[in-house]
Amino acid sequence: MPKMTHALPLTLVLALAGLSIPPGGARAQTPGPKEPSLSEALARLQANDPEGASSILEKLVAREPENGRAWRILGQARQRRKDPDGAIEAWRKALEVEPRMKAPLYSIGMTYASKKDLEHAYEWLSKAKASGKIDMTQIENSPELALLKTDARFPTLLPAAKDFADPFVEPLKIIREWGGEASNDQFGWIARNIGDVDGDGVNDVATSAPTKDVAGKN
Repeated sequence: MPKMTHALPLTLVLALAGLSIPPGGARAQTPGPKEPSLSEALARLQANDPEGASSILEKLVAREPENGRAWRILGQARQRRKDPDGAIEAWRKALEVEPRMKAPLYSIGMTYASKKDLEHAYEWLSKAKASGKIDMTQIENSPELALLKTDARFPTLLPAAKDFADPFVEPLKIIREWGGEASNDQFGWIARNIGDVDGDGVNDVATSAPTKDVAGKN
């Protein structure tokens, strides 16, 4: 009788034919260097390591030059490592790549003030006020602006009464106004409809002052 042979299934033969095993067996691929990330830089800043944060962010903006947020945080890192000129450079780049984000205007003004360059400080703080996007009342409590407070132009940086004369887009009648207890406590920042609590047929509203310091910060 002829000798019987057992053929491999065609699918297995094809699968084996497609394998390519280098001499010495398979080798694991070596991962490439890790790309810098924004979250790592923020973690370094939170850990009070502005040098480490700056190193990461400088690599990040080199790779992503249009990343406005990275430029803004790089400005913070450079400022904290006592590099005001580098901070200003980063913030100006942030404005260039993302002009709708106005916060760097204020940061640049404050940094010039810390350098005792009052002319440039006033120039950039004026731009910050003109943007209408920044709360300029904070300049009253800023130690960096101690010198600028003696300048006759300082009051012009603060909001004027006319700035609040017509705060609403829709036509309306103001029935009553309430003022917060302290500056910057954000009274009225958050409000909620809580229904008709007192039963007078009109819905009531609860509001808060989320950054008011009571028995501790905020």
